[in-house]
Amino acid sequence: MKYSLIYSFFLGALLISGCRKEDNPKVPDFQKVPVPQITLAEGSGEKIPVSDPSTYSATVVVDNYFKYGEMPKQLDLLVIKNGEFGNPKTLQAGITTFPTNVTVTGTQLVELFGTIAEGDEFTIGADITTLNGTKYSAFPTDGGISYAPGVFNMPGSSPELILVGANICFFDPATFGGGDYEVVLDEWNDYAAGSAIPVTKIDDTHYSFVYAADNANPIIMAINPDDNSITVDPVMYGDYGGAQVTAKSVEGSEIDACNGTFKLILNHNAPDFGGDLGDYAITLKKL
Repeated sequence: MKYSLIYSFFLGALLISGCRKEDNPKVPDFQKVPVPQITLAEGSGEKIPVSDPSTYSATVVVDNYFKYGEMPKQLDLLVIKNGEFGNPKTLQAGITTFPTNVTVTGTQLVELFGTIAEGDEFTIGADITTLNGTKYSAFPTDGGISYAPGVFNMPGSSPELILVGANICFFDPATFGGGDYEVVLDEWNDYAAGSAIPVTKIDDTHYSFVYAADNANPIIMAINPDDNSITVDPVMYGDYGGAQVTAKSVEGSEIDACNGTFKLILNHNAPDFGGDLGDYAITLKKL
């Protein structure tokens, strides 16, 4: 078997080495083309509130994926709505410095495409002009593809960016006053669904509650009004039978500003119980 494998390897190598482009003119030339990297700056969200698009503003960062590869002569930042390749609009042309920040607003998108409805998608891409003057379109209308499929699978690659029209309610501190909140869900099982617990309003963006633990300490929720997310810094919130338990928020913690609801996902950790206990959600709604 060993010799058979070695023979097969050398036979394959001979076949490959004997195949030249001049022997098969159908083999295409491969071009090295810069790959744009289009992302949102920290603090910018991808959801455009359909009730009032004028309140939306985002910073789009335009860069190159290969930082030390060949740079493009220029990138032209374009946007299409709902996959309509035949109707691209220019956000900013002639970008030659990288990274470059481009501001995109809801008002601008309405001016370009008209009314924004829930579920509308705005895809942002970049036409690439290489140093030799060859142009590659972000949204080709001739049936071609904008990027090879593998480009999207490269680690951290983002040649396109999608913004979405969404039904968003804006955070209003008056809606989230202190007082009793209904426990809609408690996966940690300290509270029964339908019971009421007090939530303390510390200031307009900070609120706290306690679990039914011994020696309970407040769990402080910090609200980010820009994206309605909730952050809880690691806190030892109490003990159960003498075993101290800490918690911190994980991705997915947010407020529902339309319904006055805190939706919090906490990772619980207790060294006496083996460390990481997992993630558990608790949902509290203003009564």
